Amino acid sequence: MRVRHINNQADQQWLDQLTRKVEGVIRAERPRWWLYIVFKLLFFLGGSALCYGLLFKETSIWIFFLTYVLYGWFSFLLTLNFAHDGAHDTISSKRNWNNFIFQFLFSLLGADASAWKDRHLKAHHFAPNVDGYDSDLSVTILFRITPDSPYRNYHRWQFIYAPILYSTYSFFWIFLKDITLFFREDKSKNIRKTVTFWGLKSAYFIVSFGFPFMYVPQSGWIIFAAYMVMHLTQSLFLLFTFLISHHVETTAYPKISTNETIAVSWVENQVLSSNDIHPFSWLANFIFGGFNNHIAHHLFPGVHHFYYRKMNKVIYKEIHQKGWRVSQTSFFGGIVSHVRLLKELGRASAQKVA
Repeated sequence: MRVRHINNQADQQWLDQLTRKVEGVIRAERPRWWLYIVFKLLFFLGGSALCYGLLFKETSIWIFFLTYVLYGWFSFLLTLNFAHDGAHDTISSKRNWNNFIFQFLFSLLGADASAWKDRHLKAHHFAPNVDGYDSDLSVTILFRITPDSPYRNYHRWQFIYAPILYSTYSFFWIFLKDITLFFREDKSKNIRKTVTFWGLKSAYFIVSFGFPFMYVPQSGWIIFAAYMVMHLTQSLFLLFTFLISHHVETTAYPKISTNETIAVSWVENQVLSSNDIHPFSWLANFIFGGFNNHIAHHLFPGVHHFYYRKMNKVIYKEIHQKGWRVSQTSFFGGIVSHVRLLKELGRASAQKVA
């Protein structure tokens, strides 16, 4: 039987009242939503296309490196800003369109979208930071990011080696995790999935590396090195963005009681296990696609990130009045806090309560 949160009627009533106030914010901001979406799409899609085109013209090695990295970042930010909202059905009123946007943009990064979406919606959003139920916590035994996860002697050094390994994450995701999960599933009776999986993987590799390798006016080693640097920097930004939204010194890790019940309500779980990054900044919300407003996102996953910044003025006031604390950092402050958390949990005796 699936674990449940404790039933706290006061928390549910608080969320119901907050929802009504948030709906007022959404109605007031809705006329500007399409303008924001179109501008953002043109900015990130145009930047990605421009940088990709410049790869085939640039003769300077250093500018070529910079252009390759920028192409990777624009592509990633395009996906971050649209695919995540597509997964939550907040871009279009038609679910098929949302799913197409989500699937297509994930493919631009070489990642298999289907497995991620199921884990993200059904596990992570149900019980963030709850060991055994949040699928994002079970990536690898190399890191200890929860107080209830098994301790190994090498974890004492994780605050040193973790950021180095983080830089390999996109390679791990695209070329190892996806393929491993693919072969674990029985797709012998579904030829369409098999063809789609390998077709999209091949298309990504051909576009991101194959065409530049064949047509760019640089040596093969320079192109390969630039491709690697693109992935390394992209991975660091990606993983730190994901991790500091839930794993800093001030976020909570709710416990499971003896009767298989999460010791806090669903509402409290979402608030106390999330960390916000520059939550009132227009620029931060534009760049991170709402990942910087994680409390608002977890309380209202069916709302597009465009509204989060204005919603926070209501949400923060209500959270403070309820007596809960808000975990909030800058981007670089969040990275520092995350590394400190790794160092703390690298001690065998480390415990962190909700």
